[in-house]
Amino acid sequence: MVECSGTAKLIEAVKEHPMLYDLCNENYRNKVVTNKKWMEIGDLLDIHGTLGTVLFGANGIRQIRMGLCRKNQEK
Repeated sequence: MVECSGTAKLIEAVKEHPMLYDLCNENYRNKVVTNKKWMEIGDLLDIHGTLGTVLFGANGIRQIRMGLCRKNQEK
């Protein structure tokens, strides 16, 4: 079995929760639901702490995403 990178895990985890990206999803604007899902994704990626730390910390989800964006721009 191949070990998934943090970026691949993030992509797969977000795919499973359309309320995080689908504007038409009934829970897209429900911060209670979306914040809970982000925290679950943080746990999956072994990022712990407050919601702010999980999303915006030095090793948070946003940093993983930005690294992916930079990598895609270099191609």
